[in-house]
Amino acid sequence: MKFSRLSRCALGACAALAIFAGCNGNGGDGSQIIPVGPAQQMIARPAWNGVRPTSVVYTRTKKKIYPAGHLSIDLNNDGIKDFTLDQTYAQIYEQLRLCGWWGSLVITPAQNGNAVAEGAHFGWAAAMRAGDRIDAKLTFDAGNSLMGSVFLDQCLNKHYSEGYWLSTDSYLGLKFQIHGRSHYGWAQLSVVTTRGGLSTILTGYAYQTVAGKPILAGQTR
Repeated sequence: MKFSRLSRCALGACAALAIFAGCNGNGGDGSQIIPVGPAQQMIARPAWNGVRPTSVVYTRTKKKIYPAGHLSIDLNNDGIKDFTLDQTYAQIYEQLRLCGWWGSLVITPAQNGNAVAEGAHFGWAAAMRAGDRIDAKLTFDAGNSLMGSVFLDQCLNKHYSEGYWLSTDSYLGLKFQIHGRSHYGWAQLSVVTTRGGLSTILTGYAYQTVAGKPILAGQTR
């Protein structure tokens, strides 16, 4: 996996120049709520890696983020958004001919004290596996965290991508505040790179009700 030195400021500048596509769906925020059928209600429960099951609150959902759309995550469903997912999208033209697109996926804490678990590279959100431990031993970033970036130019036959969240079904490690105390949680997303842009679906999230206690990615009880 190759990472560039693309800064968050540069990303913001690119996004500002983007030609955004329209957003569809009925989520009210650039997302679409998709009904979950009985066959989709099963979730793998990994071995709990020495973490005794405690009071974990799990929310099953299925919301799609469209190109140039965004989606809020409210981990404890108290009506206050805790994190925001933004998916940027820009069309690429060569001599007035549409040749491809550029897109990225970013997660941002929406409240003070909230943060996202980092990957091995600073500024990039980790893509965690089921059963990975989420606790104070992880490195958390309170700023914007890039998840993935893709550049596709069919006219020049160029394709470039970077990040941990390209064509994966993984978990975000999250830390957020309840009454001034830190709680840990996760959000599961399916991200696929297509010829028309990034396809991102939020499939569920959970949090540990006991402040300071760890939670495992994918843990639902």
